[in-house]
Amino acid sequence: MVLAKTTPSFFVGTPLESMLRFRGVRSLVLTGVSTEGGILVTAQQASTLGFHPLVVEDGCGAMTAEGHARALSTLRAMCDVEPTASILARLPRAGAAHPIAL
Repeated sequence: MVLAKTTPSFFVGTPLESMLRFRGVRSLVLTGVSTEGGILVTAQQASTLGFHPLVVEDGCGAMTAEGHARALSTLRAMCDVEPTASILARLPRAGAAHPIAL
């Protein structure tokens, strides 16, 4: 499924929230560009809407290293921010009987 995003927040102008709620999704793993734009705004709105955003710190990018670091600092105050390796280590292996929730 592909959703077109025309604003910094992926929740504005898209059916994302209703799609997630219909499927019972509570946690979101966020990656992309830009950390200080779309990622920050989407994480803020996700949190406000009652979702649990998890930002992949090395899976995001910004125009500058300083902007990326500043956005990650802001994000850490509202949600979990972890490196890819940490997140992948918690994902269920193929054939696992009980997935681990993030």
